[in-house]
Amino acid sequence: GKDETIASKRIKYYLHTPAAKRGKLEWAYNHTTSIVMVGRNPLERFVSAFLVTHPKNVEVLKPPNWYAVKKVPIHDAAFEDCFPNIEEFARCLNQRRGQNVYNVTATELHHKSITMDCAELSRDIILQKEPFVIPHARWGYRSFLKPLPSNKEVFFIRTKYLWEDWVVVNNMLGSPHNVTVPNSDETKKLNARGELPIESNLSDEGRTTICHFLKGDIQIYISFLNNAVNLSDEDVRVALQELQESCPEIVQSSL
Repeated sequence: GKDETIASKRIKYYLHTPAAKRGKLEWAYNHTTSIVMVGRNPLERFVSAFLVTHPKNVEVLKPPNWYAVKKVPIHDAAFEDCFPNIEEFARCLNQRRGQNVYNVTATELHHKSITMDCAELSRDIILQKEPFVIPHARWGYRSFLKPLPSNKEVFFIRTKYLWEDWVVVNNMLGSPHNVTVPNSDETKKLNARGELPIESNLSDEGRTTICHFLKGDIQIYISFLNNAVNLSDEDVRVALQELQESCPEIVQSSL
C-alpha cells in the first residue's frame, strides 16, 4: 500500500518457527544479501517464553495456538510436576538426572506412557532440543542463526527499541523521511498483558544458572550486536551494559 515502508518492500522472506521447522532457513539465507533480525537479551527472551507458555498464563492469555499447546500431554505435566515457576526451572537445571522422575499419562498424541525426568527435560528445553513444552525456546538464536553465512549484512532491531531501530533501518535503506510509528501510548496498549497468575520469581542464583545454559545464545547475541550495521557504538554499549547486568559472568568470558 501507499504507506508501506522501504524495508517492508525489500524484505523477501519472513522467517519464524514454521520456516525453521521445515528446514527452510539455509535456503532463504542463501537467497538474500542481508537479514533484518528482531532480538532481545537472551535471558529476558527465555523468561518471557517460559511465562507465556505456562498453563496458568495460557488460560488467561489464550494465544492463537493455545489449544494445540494443551493437546501435548507433557506440557501441563512438566509445569505442574517439574517447574511450576521459573525459579524451580532453574533448580531443575542443577538437579541430577533421575532425581525427580514422573510418568505422564498416555493420550492420543502418545501411544505409551512418557517418563519425564525433570533435570533432563529442563536441560533439553534450554539447550533447544525439546520442541513441545516451551516451543519458542526450541528456536533460540543458535537454532535460527547456525545456517546463516558469515558474509551476510545484518540489521539488528532491538525489541526494547523496536520503533527507533525500525526508523533507522528504513532511513539506511533509502526512506526519504522518518517512517510513521505508533506513539508510546499505542505501543504500551499493544504490549499490555495485564497481571498474570505466574510471574517471574527468578533469584540471583537462578539467573546465574539459566545464564550459564544460555551461553551459546548470549555469544551469538553479542556477535550480532557488534556486527549490526544499523547500531551505533552507543547502541551497542547500552545493549551490552544491560546484558552485563543480567549475565555478568557469561558476558565477561565472551568479550
